[in-house]
Amino acid sequence: MRRVTEFCNEYPWRWQSDDVEAFIESCRDGKSPIVVTTARLYETTLRMFLQYVTDPRYGWPAECLERFGVAPTQVLHDWNTIVHVGEYEGDPRRRPLTYDEVQALFDAADGIVDQIRVRGCKGVLTAMRDAALLKTIYAYGLFSGAPAACASAIL
Repeated sequence: MRRVTEFCNEYPWRWQSDDVEAFIESCRDGKSPIVVTTARLYETTLRMFLQYVTDPRYGWPAECLERFGVAPTQVLHDWNTIVHVGEYEGDPRRRPLTYDEVQALFDAADGIVDQIRVRGCKGVLTAMRDAALLKTIYAYGLFSGAPAACASAIL
């Protein structure tokens, strides 16, 4: 709320839909632009705040009218907010692995064990531990969003 207030140079009871839309666009076009899901989160947070402030049960509309001569209004609606349309909207580089990719990952981990064993070098037990740990992490659902990053760290 503070960031929108600073951006618009207006208090929430004077916000217009154009102000909030411009704020979201500035966040998406800035030096480090936000992604669609973050923009939707911002909009949802602002929408819930405005829903609270405009609800007559809490007395804010009457209080603002008395003090400032204007009451806050809900400026975020279905037609001017980001719609959730896709099943997965994240960065495609951070998508979950498919079952075939998980199997290939496990095969690669087991292959490292075999390579070390064939070369007769130290490290077979460590490689076996890493392969088992990788499978355990997967079995218990401990991958957090991007198992490919975890896999590359282990392998």
